[in-house]
Amino acid sequence: MNITPDLYNNCNYLQQRDGKRLIQRIVDDFPDKHFNTIVDLGCGTGNITNELATKLSHQSIIGVDISEPMIKFAAENYRRPTVQYLAADICDEWPKFKDKLQLAEHSVDLIVSIYCLHWVSDLDETIKNIIKLLKPGGYCYILLFSWSDLLPIQQKMAIMDKWQQYFFAIPKNWNRIAKKSRETIRKLSEHLAPFPVFEAPDEQQLLAKWRDLCRDNGLHEPETVLTHTYYQFANHQQFNNVLQAMCHFLPYIPDDQTADFMAEYLQLVNDDYISKQLLNGKLVQTTNETPVRLNYDHMIVVTHIPV
Repeated sequence: MNITPDLYNNCNYLQQRDGKRLIQRIVDDFPDKHFNTIVDLGCGTGNITNELATKLSHQSIIGVDISEPMIKFAAENYRRPTVQYLAADICDEWPKFKDKLQLAEHSVDLIVSIYCLHWVSDLDETIKNIIKLLKPGGYCYILLFSWSDLLPIQQKMAIMDKWQQYFFAIPKNWNRIAKKSRETIRKLSEHLAPFPVFEAPDEQQLLAKWRDLCRDNGLHEPETVLTHTYYQFANHQQFNNVLQAMCHFLPYIPDDQTADFMAEYLQLVNDDYISKQLLNGKLVQTTNETPVRLNYDHMIVVTHIPV
């Protein structure tokens, strides 16, 4: 995901709220623990890494993100003597990843990853690197985004004739298909550049996937919890700011068409999502000051290396 650090830092309300809740869970699980080394995978702008540094007794924390602009922002804005920020790709093979982090194998007490691992391109390699990092007895706390009722609106935007060329491996006869079937769209969505999840995943299959992934790679039987929740943005403008700050479509849109794309995207979200908000089962007459509720699902995975 390629987004502007200062915009993201000012608008990641949901990520900060849920991240702080997960950190409090770690504090509750280890009230008297001193961690020698903590790694924050997908640290972004560093505001959650800073929260880790504030809440957890530690010797060293390393914030890791694939985005060099994010790492630069974090180092400039969340500087601490015990915290460093490094650009690295968690999907890299272990020797390359280890060299970038300058960490020995099995040297990390705690790994935290907040709303990052649903973006990775190679989850198997990611899990292998997590195992290589953790000490025996070391813990890993992962928070994953799994679904939002905004995603079908994003899909609708992505399959518009004007924009689909930037996202799909489009068949040559696409424009001649009179009725684009659900199955056709589903198959195309597998190749959608930013986020190929437009149907709510089966909950039990999703939980089983992560249990198998941990067990098969030698991690302890994980705790996996999927939660249906929501975040209520203060008003229409705040929600629009978030959409603009975190629009994962933009890296695929030519610069000279970005403004046009965003205008259409925001209008579509307003028409098909915001204006159809329900309160007590009834449509709400929205204004720019009306709160906007985003319904979404997230999953927590907690596991560790057996001693």
